[in-house]
Amino acid sequence: MTFTIGYPIHNKGYMLDNIINGLVHSIHQDVKYKFIFDGCTDNSIEVFERERSKLKNTEYIETDNLFQLRTNNILINEIDTDFLIIFQDDMVLTDAYFLDNILKVYDKYGDTLGLLGCRDGFNEGYSNMAGSRFSESNRKKITLRSGQFMERMMVNIGPIVFTKKLVETMGCFDEIYTNGTYEEMEYSLKCTLAGLKTVVMGVDLIHSKHTHKNKDNVAHTSQKVISEMYGINEKIFRERWFNIAKI
Repeated sequence: MTFTIGYPIHNKGYMLDNIINGLVHSIHQDVKYKFIFDGCTDNSIEVFERERSKLKNTEYIETDNLFQLRTNNILINEIDTDFLIIFQDDMVLTDAYFLDNILKVYDKYGDTLGLLGCRDGFNEGYSNMAGSRFSESNRKKITLRSGQFMERMMVNIGPIVFTKKLVETMGCFDEIYTNGTYEEMEYSLKCTLAGLKTVVMGVDLIHSKHTHKNKDNVAHTSQKVISEMYGINEKIFRERWFNIAKI
């Protein structure tokens, strides 16, 4: 089985060396690495050029503020390996068994596997969410250790795993969702409703969520803007799926 690991990056020069070192120490198979530098105004590309020799088979492109949903779709559209794994740009992998565990899930489900994620999706079930130890919530009831997995209705992005066969069947994320959020939940819900198995799997990583400024004082998208986008997308999602999925 072949793997591509995708990292859309926005202004993460201050932690890109940690991201790359995490991959070096956790990924022991030959894989492809695809980085997308989206609207970066910091030294992300400079750091990447300095550190990229630590990884084999890397490539990158630059895009102009497409945001997470569309950069993820670029990666999905270009899938040419058996698996595509997309990380969020604030995640450092620390799990030496990550790819082996993905294969264990695939061995169980085969081509009936839909979307494989590492956190539950829908916020209404947040108090009962299943996720890895990296999740910030102290309200979740189920903690999955590295390699443990269970079936769920929806999963969140980061990291999230597609098979090439899944993409050939289901396509990309719907870009009606403004600048991200809810697109992966709709995608995994479509998989579930199509009879595919949507699975959440434990993974060890460091997630520096909600870091809004880096050491170079480059501001990230404000929390107010993020909340507004989230509200718009939640409305679209509910109107589409509330009655169908009994959410």
